[in-house]
Parts: sequence; C-alpha cells; structure tokens
Amino acid sequence: MYKKHNTYYQILSVFPLLLSITACSNWNYNHDGSSPLENINNTEESNSNKRWDTQGFTLEEYKIYTKAGMNNKENDPNSALPWKKAGIPAEQAIKAHQEWIAADIDNDKALYFTKRNISLSQYQETSKSLDDANLDHSNDNVVSIIQKTRNGMTVSEAIQQLKQQQEEERQKEVEKQIASEKRYWGEENYKMCNGSPHEMPNDFIVSINPYNVVGKCYYLPYPIFPLQWISRNQILNQLPPNVLANSPFSPLNSIYYIESNEDINEEINSGSRTAVIGIEPKTYTTAIGAINTVPSFRIINRHRAE
Repeated sequence: MYKKHNTYYQILSVFPLLLSITACSNWNYNHDGSSPLENINNTEESNSNKRWDTQGFTLEEYKIYTKAGMNNKENDPNSALPWKKAGIPAEQAIKAHQEWIAADIDNDKALYFTKRNISLSQYQETSKSLDDANLDHSNDNVVSIIQKTRNGMTVSEAIQQLKQQQEEERQKEVEKQIASEKRYWGEENYKMCNGSPHEMPNDFIVSINPYNVVGKCYYLPYPIFPLQWISRNQILNQLPPNVLANSPFSPLNSIYYIESNEDINEEINSGSRTAVIGIEPKTYTTAIGAINTVPSFRIINRHRAE
C-alpha cells in the first residue's frame, strides 16, 4: 500500500514540471493558435513560425516583442528580426518602430537612423533644414549634418560645410570625366570641339542655318549612305527615307556634305555612324541648275589612349 502511494506521489510531483516545460516551449512560436506539430507538413506556415530562440531571441525579448504586437517573420514590416540583427535593445526598438511607422516613414529608414542613435524628431528637423537649403535630405546628408552639430557646429555651419564638400566632389567628378573624354578623343580634338561631340537630332540638319554648325561637333544620328560621291573623300549625303517621311522639308533640304580627314588619309566608311565637326558650308549646283548651300562636316578621328 505504501509503495503504491509513493508511486502515485512521484507521478503527481513530476506533473507540474512537465507543465512548466510545455509552457516554456510555447514561447518559441508565434501565437497563431497552431502547435508546432500542425506546421510540420506545411512548409509556408512552418517558415512563418520559426522558433524565436533559434533566431537569437531571449525569452524576455520574445515577451516584449509579442506584447507589442510584433512578430519574428522574414520580410514583414512588423517583424522584430531586423531590430534584433541590428543589436538594438527590444524596448528601444519597439518605441522607435512605433514612432516612425506612425509618422508614415518606412521601416528601413527607421532602422537606419535608430542604429545611429538618431531620433525621429532629429531626422525631421534636419530634413527640413536640408530642404530649406535646397539640399537632398538623403540618409547620408541627414547623418552628416547631425554628426557635425554633435561636434559643436550650428546647423547653418554644418549645411554650409556640406554644400562645400559636395561642390568639391562634383568638381572632382567633372574633372575626371573631362580627363576621360580627352583621352578618348585626344587633346587636339577635344579643344577643337570645345568638349565631346553631342548627339545630333534626326531632323537637325534640315531645320538649321548651315552656318550655325561651324566649329560644333556632333554624332550623326544615322549611318552614312552616300547620295553622291564627289571624290574618294567627299560625299553628298541625305537623311534616310524614314526621317524624310516625317519631315515637313523637301528632299532637297535634307542633303548635306561630308568630307573625311585627309590629313590621315582616312576614307569615308559608308554605312557607319560617325562623329563630325561643322565646317564652312559647301555650295553646289543641282541637276536643274539651282545653287544649293548645305550644312557641311568633316569626320573626326578618335584617338584612344594606349
């Protein structure tokens, strides 16, 4: 009798322990009313109910986040995962998350600035100052201004310094681009063209004064198809039929002159696009005896750096 009573007592004593183990295991899952076993055969549901502890959350963090209505799902705007990965304490993360979402600012921006100890009010005030100064309130600019003010500058001083830094950076990019274009075209061509050639609109030739192209450099917008060969290095060219069909000008207006660079014995490559510089307009007599003055160009030879 005593033995039976002892066994019964042992079972009862173990029962609360089993309950506590079961209760502790429940914190590892979302509160969606399902048990872990119900999710085993459902891959999508299983992925959305990953164990909190395997993601690095402590039991205390689990309680704090779930009480605030946050979850542990991937790619969810209400997820605690990115905040955990960023190492932001749960209480701070919840406060920041709620404030930034209430201000209709996306979670990525909230996380970016919270990691840098920048509050919503600091972000909003700095963004307004940047807007007033006609500067982009990008993440980098906001951080730059706040860091400068933390180092003792006023907001106006910080903005002025940022403007100067950005202008210096832009100037360096311009200089870098110019150096690249000079290497591509050669110093002489670049100086002659006052820069790199520009793309020429399809109907540009038929709508301009032929004297206005002198000294200006362009890319012809279509391949060269000679209307008439004047010499080995000189042609009269015409706009393609598809361009002429949509132009209010007559075919006679669409004729222009091209010559190659004789200094290097370069021949005209028919069927190719090319860069040209405007020269003094050429005049020729048409088949019906009319004198026609046309926009005229010389082909520019590119000089690549070795």
